[in-house]
Amino acid sequence: MVRELSGSSATSNSIPYDDPHDHHSTSLDSMASDGQFNHTHHHLHNSSDFLNFLNDEVHHGHSQTSLLAPMVLLLIGAGLRATTKRWRIPYTMQLLILGFILGLIINNLKETAATSDDKIVRMSYNSILALGELDPHLMLHIFLPPLIFESAASLEWHIFDKSKFYIMNLAGPGILIATSLTALILNNVLFNASWVEEEYANFADGYGCTFVHDGTEMKVWPKSAGMLLGVILSATDPVAVVALLKELGVKADLSTSIEGESLFNDGTALVIFNIVVKIVRGNYEDGVFEYLYSFVSMAFGGAIFGVIFGMVIVLWLSFIFNDALSEITITMAAAYLCFFVAEEFLHMSGVIAVVCFGLYFGKFGKTRVSPEVSEFLEEFWELLAYVV
Repeated sequence: MVRELSGSSATSNSIPYDDPHDHHSTSLDSMASDGQFNHTHHHLHNSSDFLNFLNDEVHHGHSQTSLLAPMVLLLIGAGLRATTKRWRIPYTMQLLILGFILGLIINNLKETAATSDDKIVRMSYNSILALGELDPHLMLHIFLPPLIFESAASLEWHIFDKSKFYIMNLAGPGILIATSLTALILNNVLFNASWVEEEYANFADGYGCTFVHDGTEMKVWPKSAGMLLGVILSATDPVAVVALLKELGVKADLSTSIEGESLFNDGTALVIFNIVVKIVRGNYEDGVFEYLYSFVSMAFGGAIFGVIFGMVIVLWLSFIFNDALSEITITMAAAYLCFFVAEEFLHMSGVIAVVCFGLYFGKFGKTRVSPEVSEFLEEFWELLAYVV
């Protein structure tokens, strides 16, 4: 392939460049006119620099390759969904097994895949690598709002209303009891003082393990770390629970109770997690009252904000008639905005806010949606929840 390097004079010098991965010929003038090299002209002083830049472009690829892995995974997921009834394995379990297999393959082949001469292998690896390097907070803001809103809005309200005290007891005191018991077992059985001290001694000899708390190497397992791990292990996964219940066709009363509890359980666990993280990081200035106030403001404040936000959105929808694109766009954007505003501006629980917004919409908002749009709206949210 020949790239033409144009100078300031009328004549141009041709630089032969053989690219084993690309059989197309592109002129430098056309690429420069598109602005591809404008940001690098200050450090491309000679032909050698230019060829090195082209090599980087060829081997490292472009950001659009990050779309490859998600699209392929969606196709694989659709194929697995078609075989669910034949294999009699829950769909979420199939995805879990597939994730383990793909993780093992990628981990064992990462050295050869990154430098492979096969363009498909190299691009697939770069695409998966780009997904793995996504910011965790960004992933939380992308995936959680639609999943939580779709589950909350699709709950049978009359069944939820009958089971609300049962749900709140499990999601409130229940998660606290589960967290405390888990932390008790972790601190006194799995990570007891004698075992940790022995491992610390082994670490000094070149093997074993150690613990770092607030930047300081510790000879003992910190009790607050046990509480933090207890919160993580005690939280149920609403996505897996909801998907499994729908597949198994569980009775509506039981399905709604478990689905509602899993939604509020997740929100409560995140609130407790944020509080315990402060303790683990060494923030001992706040007392019990400050932590209790933080819990109440994040949990109940998020619930109140979610209901108020839902009232505004439902009122807005009441002024729109038979406009599917507008009504669906409003609900989708509202779910994300509710989560974002609660988390970033009000410092409340975004999960609980979206849950309450979804419950309010399921109770009052569906009657404000145009009859011609209602079915389309439900199918859209079901598809969005499946994709994310």
